[in-house]
Amino acid sequence: MKKLWFITIMVLISATFIFLTMFLSCGDDDDDDNTENEDANDDMHDDANDDDVNDDSASPDDDTVSEYNLDLDVYPGDAKHYGILCGNDTIAVLDSDGWSSIDAEGYNFLRCYAFSRDTFYLASKNTVFRMRQGEMENLEFTGEINHNWIKSQPMIFYNDNLGYVGSYEYRNGTWTDLGFKFWDIHADNDGVVIDDTDHCLKHWDGTQLELLTCSSDHPLSEPADVSFTLLEVQYNGADDVWARLEGGASMDSDTMHFSHWDGESWENTIQVSESIDILDSSGNIWDVKEGEVGFAVTQVFASEEKAKSGLYQLGSGVWQWRPRVDVVSYHYDRAMTISAAGQNEAWIARYHYIDGEYEEDPPLYKEYYLDQYLSGEHYFWEMKDLGIDGIRDIDVRLDD
Repeated sequence: MKKLWFITIMVLISATFIFLTMFLSCGDDDDDDNTENEDANDDMHDDANDDDVNDDSASPDDDTVSEYNLDLDVYPGDAKHYGILCGNDTIAVLDSDGWSSIDAEGYNFLRCYAFSRDTFYLASKNTVFRMRQGEMENLEFTGEINHNWIKSQPMIFYNDNLGYVGSYEYRNGTWTDLGFKFWDIHADNDGVVIDDTDHCLKHWDGTQLELLTCSSDHPLSEPADVSFTLLEVQYNGADDVWARLEGGASMDSDTMHFSHWDGESWENTIQVSESIDILDSSGNIWDVKEGEVGFAVTQVFASEEKAKSGLYQLGSGVWQWRPRVDVVSYHYDRAMTISAAGQNEAWIARYHYIDGEYEEDPPLYKEYYLDQYLSGEHYFWEMKDLGIDGIRDIDVRLDD
């Protein structure tokens, strides 16, 4: 009998031990973080010394990595700023109360334009809308916008019956494709077109093109083995044209320059990068307006080259470089689009990857935020409460 009791007790002790072992292993946290011995539920974000038994459960613990890890303030808004930003399933409007989102599910907006405090225009690949006091009106766009070129083309409306989106003119309810690939417009029937066949700058008066100058006339094209391509233009008048030029000796160096056409000659040329990869080739991170208002972002993603990234500001006809300032220095960070709001103010829509390096697998979280550059200082504003899912364009303006 004693032997039977002894066997029974030993079985109970063994069962208890097995049960406790299985129970504890369900919360196994792999303290040594050895990937060869990790359990099926091990959190990819365990740290080397973690001993939290709840790490693999649904409950948050000390190792939980939030989808949003920036601790930024919300832009409070004021009486002088208004604007709009847009992108994938995204519209957000800026008014005196700050930024607020508008439902845009199912739309991939490429461009947006702030006409006034209560009227905005938005363009996707096949649609153009007028949004007035929050109500969307379809302008029955009949064309197709090439997303590769749209940032090198205008998006502007002068009134309810006249505007330009990409290569299309909207006049009295009718859309007309003008067929221009790289161009900009200053006023009705007053624009500048880049002829990418012969790399020449031509004026458009609403009916015909008149030659102004060609890249071969630029001083940078001397000596003869140096070749430059007019890549993009921002047109503020017959004597105020800014162009981006790509090229170099035998087209090997791929440098990027800004240069100004004053109506008679090229001037104020500056090399803004040693490689076109530094200045986004899609052209969506510079904005130049009348009255010597202009900003451009250069960005390098390799950590050892980040010092070359920064912000260029136009003043008195000269581009001045401002050092790069990151919201979080150790994250991959990218500028998506920029709006020159005033002489000393620019708004830059950015995102960064959270908790790892770029192109890591599995994909990392993107967190979008706004960088307001104002009189030499950067102010970072959060966007997580706006439900942003990709930003393509931003337009911020100041009341006169």
